[in-house]
Amino acid sequence: MLGYTRDEIMQMTLFDITPASRHDLLKAYLLRITNTGKANGQMITRTKNGATLIWMYNNVLETHAGTEPYVIANAIDITEKHYLEESLKRTSQMLEQTNQVARVGGWELDVQQQKIFWTSVTKEIHGVAPYFEPDLNTGIDFYKYGDDRERITAVINNAIKDGTSWDEQFQIINAKSDEVWVRAIGNAEFKNGICTRLFGTFQDINELKKNELALKYSIETQESLNKVLIEQIEYIKQQDRTIEKIQEFQFLADSIPQIIWTSKQDGSKDYYNKHWFEYTGLTIEETMEKGWAPVLHPDDVRVDFKEWKRSVMAKDAYEAELRFKRAADNVYKWHLVRAVPMKDKNGKVIKWFGSSTDIDAYKNALDLENRISQFEDFNRIVAHNLRGPAGSIDLMLNMINESSDEAEKNELIPLLKESSTTLIETLNELMKVLEIRHNSNLPFEECDLTTMVDMVKRMLKGQVMSKKAIISTHFQVSAIKFPKIYLESIFYNMISNSLKYSRPDVQPEINISSKIRDGRVILTFGDNGLGIDLNKHSKNMFKLNGVFHTGFDSKGVGLFMTKTQIETFGGKISVASEPGKGTVFTIMF
Repeated sequence: MLGYTRDEIMQMTLFDITPASRHDLLKAYLLRITNTGKANGQMITRTKNGATLIWMYNNVLETHAGTEPYVIANAIDITEKHYLEESLKRTSQMLEQTNQVARVGGWELDVQQQKIFWTSVTKEIHGVAPYFEPDLNTGIDFYKYGDDRERITAVINNAIKDGTSWDEQFQIINAKSDEVWVRAIGNAEFKNGICTRLFGTFQDINELKKNELALKYSIETQESLNKVLIEQIEYIKQQDRTIEKIQEFQFLADSIPQIIWTSKQDGSKDYYNKHWFEYTGLTIEETMEKGWAPVLHPDDVRVDFKEWKRSVMAKDAYEAELRFKRAADNVYKWHLVRAVPMKDKNGKVIKWFGSSTDIDAYKNALDLENRISQFEDFNRIVAHNLRGPAGSIDLMLNMINESSDEAEKNELIPLLKESSTTLIETLNELMKVLEIRHNSNLPFEECDLTTMVDMVKRMLKGQVMSKKAIISTHFQVSAIKFPKIYLESIFYNMISNSLKYSRPDVQPEINISSKIRDGRVILTFGDNGLGIDLNKHSKNMFKLNGVFHTGFDSKGVGLFMTKTQIETFGGKISVASEPGKGTVFTIMF
């Protein structure tokens, strides 16, 4: 299928048959299948003669002891299907535009469920809102009482009974009490001898019908004017089609609940629909003179100007998320602004058509999702920060129970009280942070590094005592600005890991230092513990649930959470380690 021989293909890689523009996607695929063991999706390849093929693939990674990992790949050529779908999409769009211009809508009746579906144009002809949901009775009630209503009832009954289709002209009275001439076409669909569906088209022929009736009246009453009237009607049909289209466009634009606008070839705006003036409170004179400036959020002005200028110069679609001030309450609301150019057959831009859709609720939902993510992060911090004091209390209780020396017990009881106090202080501090986060983003505070170390030592007092650990500090920088709860969590994770993964036969030594390098604060945590084999674990060092030593109460959360907290506020973390010689973590703020 690619046009290569077996010998040729065996000397090639996926990068050789994949277009260079998609190499980043290919790298992402290789990383995904390496990490997860499976991958699926679409890919594009080039044949030997340069043709493009599109594939749907579903691959798995096989690993067996003693052999190199290999990928079992299954791919299906969907090139023709892909282009057919694109063609169908374009055809559907063209059909929708044609229906709008011709004022032709569609309808469908589920006979068994008695439910009717109307397209947007059909609803416009009936004069109802876009969200209006008709049923069979309300649909028939729009037809003018008398002959029209009797005829539509009869053709529907005949169609359901024996499948007779119809093509008739009727008068309806729309929701605005206007009499409108329409052309209704209907067809029936049967299954097992029973009519299950009626469907067809619905066209606004009011102007045409009125002209037709006027012409008939004129012929009947003033035969002498027949020739003049016929010529005039033909002239109107030929000359006013453009005006009709503009009127129909303006009617459609004014009837939908979003902002619609158009621009000239050079990008200058020349039309706004009614919703723009209702939303912004601007007059047409103010809009044409000042544009969007009076209602556009100041932070979005530069983004809009730059992107719109680029689109006009490049003659391609424009899209941006901007905030417009609503006149009703002077509140800025997020809008998705889009514009596409209409081009002639030579590719020259004739006009720009744009819309602005209110997406403020969607943006707020994203903000809510981010806040939920922050609270999940907070929960992990709570779990980690409380484990140390609680573990110290448990450890000292065991030491008291195991000791037979009353003097030693008396020495441990104040330490137990201190650990209990630390636990309560930690809970109170976390509750304060929770209250702050409930109302706003975490503030940056001036955090004293020595105080941080002392606090963590109190939280981990039981572990420090039982292992006789030595914790030393050398701070060239005594304090840094950082969200306090995150920095406490970072210090706690670094020190508790050094205690947990110390060598059983060696007294733990933990060295913490700070300095300035290239204008940034560098914080290091070094120990003489078990160390980590980075040849095996460097890729998974900071991943969730990454565990590098067995026999310990490890969940694989601490380093992942520490890296997330650091990078959330623009920092970086790296590690240097060797088995049996200890580990050094370096944090750049």
